[in-house]
Amino acid sequence: MIWYSCPCTKRIDVLFPKDDSRILASLALVESVMKVDHSEVEHVAMLARITLSRTEQDLYSGQLSAILEFFDKLKEIDTTDVAPTSHVLEITNVVRDDCQQHPLDIKDALLNAPDASAGFFRVPKILG
Repeated sequence: MIWYSCPCTKRIDVLFPKDDSRILASLALVESVMKVDHSEVEHVAMLARITLSRTEQDLYSGQLSAILEFFDKLKEIDTTDVAPTSHVLEITNVVRDDCQQHPLDIKDALLNAPDASAGFFRVPKILG
C-alpha cells in the first residue's frame, strides 16, 4: 500500500497494487462539492471504449471534480492586464524561405528504397 498526498486538492490517495493497480481509494480531507456525477463518468468511459468499476467511477468522479474546482480557482485571478498568448514562451517558427527547387529524380528518390517496382515504393499491405 502506497500513500501520497496532493497539496493542490488537499487529498490523500492510497494506491492498492493488489488486485488492480488502477484502483485508487481517495480520502477527502476537505469536503468538496461533487461537480462530475457517475453518469458523466460513464459517458466519458463509453466514448473512450473502456469499462470502469463502481470504485473507479467514484475515484474518477472525485478527481474530475477536483480538476474543475482548480479551474474555478483560476477564474479568480485578475487577467485584465495580461495579453492573450498561444504559448507560454516567446517562440518563433524557424523555417527556410519557401522557394521553388527542382524535384528529385525518380531514380534518386528510389535509390535507397528497400523495395521498388515500376517507379513506385512497394510497401507491405496493411488493410485486409
